Amino acid sequence: MADRSTDSVSSTHQPMGGWSVALAMLTVVLWGGTAVANQFAMDAWPPLFVGGARFGLAALFMVGWCLVEGSPLLLRRGEWRIAMVLGLLLFVQIGLFNFGVWLSNSSHASILVNSYIFWVAAWENWIARSIRLKWWQLFGLLVAGLGCGCVFVAMESGHPSGLDQASLTGDLILMLSGLTLAAKILYTKRSVQAIDPGPLILWHDVFGTVCFFAASLLLGEERTGPVNFESWTALVFSGLIISGFCFGANASLLRR
Repeated sequence: MADRSTDSVSSTHQPMGGWSVALAMLTVVLWGGTAVANQFAMDAWPPLFVGGARFGLAALFMVGWCLVEGSPLLLRRGEWRIAMVLGLLLFVQIGLFNFGVWLSNSSHASILVNSYIFWVAAWENWIARSIRLKWWQLFGLLVAGLGCGCVFVAMESGHPSGLDQASLTGDLILMLSGLTLAAKILYTKRSVQAIDPGPLILWHDVFGTVCFFAASLLLGEERTGPVNFESWTALVFSGLIISGFCFGANASLLRR
C-alpha cells in the first residue's frame, strides 16, 4: 500500500501532458453518447436492468484492462470498503440517470447530468481549496449554468408534437444524478491516490452490477419492448466503451 500510495501521490500535482489532454477529450466525446445509447437500450429493457447489463460488460472490459496494464485483479485488505462505497454511488447515480432519461429525453439528460461540474468546481475551489479558478473560468461556468437554465425555459415553452417529450420530474432526477456524480468523482479522485485505478474500477463495476440486478429483480422489472439490433448495439456501446473504457480512463486521469 505504501509503495502504491507514494508513487501515485508524487504524480498528483503534475500538469497534464498532451496525451492526457487528448485522452480526456476522447472520453468527453464518447461520454456524449451515453444518454442516446441508454434511451435506445431502454426501448427494449427496463432502466435498472440496463444499468446492471452495462456495468456487467464494463467489469469484463476492466478485467482485460487490468491484465494489459499488469494491475492485480484483487484489492487489498481495507480497499474493499472503498470499492463498495463507489459501487453504491454508481448504483444511485446511474439508477437516477436511467430513470431520468426514461422520464425526460436524451438532450436534456446530456446537459443536466453534466451539471456535476458546478458541484465539483465549487467544492475544489471554495471548500477543499485544491484549485483556484480564474475569472474567465468562473465566467465559463456562469455561461454553462445559464445554458442549463435555458433547458427548463425551452421545456416550459413546449415542443412540437412528434419530438421526444421531457418532463420536469425527469429533469430534476437528472440534476440529482449530476449531484451524485460529483460526489462520486470527488471520492474517486481521493481514492485513486492510494489504490490502483484498474482493480478499483473493476470491483466498483462488480458491486454496482450486483446492486442493479438485485433491485431489478426485487422490483419485478419487465422488458419494455422488442429487442433488436439497435438496442443490442446501444447496450454493448454503453457497456464496453462508456462504462468500461471511459470510466477506467477517467479514474486514471483523476490520479494525475
